[in-house]
Amino acid sequence: MNIKLISFKATALAALLMLGACGENEILLSGEGGGNGGGDQTPDVGEMFDTYLQGVVTDADGNPLQGVKVTSGTATVYSNMAGGFEFTSSNVVDCRLVARFEKDGYFSVVRSLRWENTPDWTVVMIPKTDRTIATSASFNSSSATRLNVSDFTVDLPAGSYVNKTTGERYDGTVKAEMVYLDPDAEDFAEMMPGGDMAGVRTDGAQSMLLSYGMTAVNLTDMSGNPLQLDGTNEATLTFPVPESLADRTPASIPLWSFNESTGLWVEEGVAELRDGVYVGTVKHFSWVNLDDPEEEAKVYGYVRNEMNMAIRGITVTINQISMKTDGNGYYECRVPSDVRFETKVNSKAYGRYKNIVSISVDPLSPGEERQLPTMILPRLDMVYGQIVNQGGGSNVCSIWMTYGNRTTPTVKSDQNGDFNLYSPEGYHGKGQVHVLTFDGIELDPIDVNLGNGDASLGNIFINTQTGMGGILDISLPNGETRQLPVPAMDDGYSGVIIAPDILTVTDEEEFIFQIPGYKSDKTSYDGCYIQAGFNDESVVSMGNMNTTVRRSGNAYIFDMNGTGQYYSSDLGMLDVTLSAGNIGIPLLMKIYYKTNVSNPVKEAGLPSFTPCLSVAAPMVMVVEESSRMGKGGMVCYNGSEGDYTTLRNKVPKTFTVLEEDSYEEYGSICKDFAAYYGDNIIMISYDSSIEDIDLNDPESMNDPEARLTVTALTGVSEDFWNMMSRSGNHGADTRKLSKLLKRVR
Repeated sequence: MNIKLISFKATALAALLMLGACGENEILLSGEGGGNGGGDQTPDVGEMFDTYLQGVVTDADGNPLQGVKVTSGTATVYSNMAGGFEFTSSNVVDCRLVARFEKDGYFSVVRSLRWENTPDWTVVMIPKTDRTIATSASFNSSSATRLNVSDFTVDLPAGSYVNKTTGERYDGTVKAEMVYLDPDAEDFAEMMPGGDMAGVRTDGAQSMLLSYGMTAVNLTDMSGNPLQLDGTNEATLTFPVPESLADRTPASIPLWSFNESTGLWVEEGVAELRDGVYVGTVKHFSWVNLDDPEEEAKVYGYVRNEMNMAIRGITVTINQISMKTDGNGYYECRVPSDVRFETKVNSKAYGRYKNIVSISVDPLSPGEERQLPTMILPRLDMVYGQIVNQGGGSNVCSIWMTYGNRTTPTVKSDQNGDFNLYSPEGYHGKGQVHVLTFDGIELDPIDVNLGNGDASLGNIFINTQTGMGGILDISLPNGETRQLPVPAMDDGYSGVIIAPDILTVTDEEEFIFQIPGYKSDKTSYDGCYIQAGFNDESVVSMGNMNTTVRRSGNAYIFDMNGTGQYYSSDLGMLDVTLSAGNIGIPLLMKIYYKTNVSNPVKEAGLPSFTPCLSVAAPMVMVVEESSRMGKGGMVCYNGSEGDYTTLRNKVPKTFTVLEEDSYEEYGSICKDFAAYYGDNIIMISYDSSIEDIDLNDPESMNDPEARLTVTALTGVSEDFWNMMSRSGNHGADTRKLSKLLKRVR
């Protein structure tokens, strides 16, 4: 195998694709409805405040979800292996915290709560394969189609679809995904968009809502490009009456759509009661909610155990909303007036206790504040302790406990490191406490005996930094040790790049590391390469490094050791031993290649707006995953200057030009073009000096350059370009960016 370190090539593709991870912050992209599609709103960044937000993302069974992309304003994090996430700066829109949760295979959701509410969220994401509450279907756009989950139905009109990005009429196969949330479901409060049932009426008045059911419908073509109703024909929605509201059936109830920018429900239509069900129509799809609006009231109370001890950090379901108790076991919640409801602590929230404790609440008057009776739960043993970070990083860790073959819900230590877990009711035996640091390092499990009273774990010491990077230790022949820093790689140009059969870590010239033969299900490797440092002090190891690697959220954690050569201006060249542990590097992008592609949109899944030539492309590079750029890729052609013009003329008129440049460089003719529309970007680049890609030439395929390239990505924004140029204007400095990596092979 011909393994080589990274080479830097000149194309607009390189400029864009290597800009994949701009550190901690990421622009909030224009929005789909909360179900991974739907809403026509474009989420606005409100104002970023230094306000703390943490939480856990799980599936409906309480299993943690790793790798969930969580975006709040200009900041993005990924949930760790315990489902945990944390923000120290969050997006606040009109005094509401707003964050979006996305993961392949799950319906996306935007959560929003008032700023003053406890900033510790539990979010339950719905898999698209859960046939108890979701369904999917493929059908011809010319046919009327019915989707249903149990007694809830959506009737889609025939011949009424457009491409959501371009607005062009669509005729062909439609793929539909639908989810229905029953307000009586146990996890309704953690699944729904928003979180506190706050709504805005057509006259601008604020309301508290009482839901009779919610739905999201995602429509795409077979390449995954989003579709929407054309606005002329309506879809009909039929909602069953929830069992808990069977005695409350007004003649009509408003329909509401979810505004992802503000985190509020907005009144938009009405449903009528017909033969015991509610029937309404919509002209577009976002999350749709059937809600009876009421004025606001407030309830508050305490949760204690049989020993009159406060139960802190426990989730209380109040009507259709959930809240967590504070350190004194206290909760408060805004609720709709004139509604009878129930307040309770679900079993899985508290040691899977058997006899559910609940309080029936009589209707409140508008504006009334009422203290509810204290909820008394059985006393469960606590396992508690404090995380102490000696490395200057965060004290916030994800903590959970395993016992028998079961796992407790994950909790988060607070900013001081304090935490407590509740021992399962009736369980006696061995358990293990698991701790995952914010930097993605899992500690060795801590054994604990359960069922014998409270158990204190005391101080649990960790030594991590909030950021990424680390230290490369160099052991010299004379016993002396020197160190080189491994950079955090949060500048947007650096990080982990995964291509077929190889993983590369690159920070331009300062730190380069490669694992040949990389596979996502393999953790240990030998024969790895490293190059680090500057001219006056550097290290290189050509295939003599042993490495273990694991993924944690959006980061890859490396442990490495081996031999190599060390050079310094004072010692010259020496043979040395190298080692490094817990090196954290963010994912920049994961890519794969397709060759001889006639239709990049259909065959490689590139966005529908991608301009293409009528000839086959020798190669298409597809962005499978990126923390910065959404999805799309680059088409490589053996094209001419005339073909560049052809592609330029195929750019949809809806796109706004960011840059268009023509210049000569070392005798070659170069042309660069960039344009955007919403969260979509097109780049076209031409360099006359580059030779043809030859699919039959191994050397050509080992490191191909393309004379003519088209890059099309969906899921980025105009601000992406401002960051690229570092200038605050719309122009992208592609000549400067041409030094970036084109590809790794």
